[in-house]
Amino acid sequence: MIAPSPLVGNFDIPDREIDIAAALRWSWGQFRAHPWSMIVPGLISTVMAFVLTLIGQWVSVNRPRIYFSDLRHHVIFSRVFEDPKFDAKTIVIGLILYFVSMNVTLYFQNCTVSGAIRAARGESIGPKAFLVPMHFRNTVRTVTIACVGLILGAIAFIIPALIVLYFWQFSILIAIGTETGPIDSVKASQRITRTRVVASLLTLLVCGGLIVVGFLVYFVGLIVAGPLAALVQAHCFRQIMGLPIEQPVRDPA
Repeated sequence: MIAPSPLVGNFDIPDREIDIAAALRWSWGQFRAHPWSMIVPGLISTVMAFVLTLIGQWVSVNRPRIYFSDLRHHVIFSRVFEDPKFDAKTIVIGLILYFVSMNVTLYFQNCTVSGAIRAARGESIGPKAFLVPMHFRNTVRTVTIACVGLILGAIAFIIPALIVLYFWQFSILIAIGTETGPIDSVKASQRITRTRVVASLLTLLVCGGLIVVGFLVYFVGLIVAGPLAALVQAHCFRQIMGLPIEQPVRDPA
């Protein structure tokens, strides 16, 4: 497990430095050892997002119409992309697609973090390691709490949202890797980030930087940056908590 027991109450937080360079080297080594296992969730998620987007556009946009003019003997085409329609059917289908999209995103986010946790524990990294989630319901509840906090922070301008992001950055990792409940996961993350400010800030900046770089390289970059950020966060978290970290082992040829 990512921790010997649920992180509840006044759990111990070792006073030790973390090595960001070591976390980056370890994460890249893990990615090189198991590249296909790590990019599959991102590929599937991207394809499904593309399909759902196409379905949404097909439902919401009126079909092009053709008008015939007998007097002038030619065909006049209407605009291909007309104003979206907002009837009851379109709204219901849109809500369903949004619900499916959110669950797909949460599922593969959980899979990616679960795979990073398994890699840090030294478990065998096969095709299913980054496709089988751990504690999915726990993750959904924790993400819901985190999203509410981020939305409220964004409404009160950006700085409160960044503060929430900093204090709760480990909450999903804790919820996935332990039996800790959603509220206790948020509390545990807040306690860790308040106690280990420098280590937590470095972790957030590096993981956020990887995601930004991946975003700038469009979806191809995110497919690689997502697993790398999850691996870096798992490595830094285990350093902060004084937990063992297994070295990368390449898949047998």
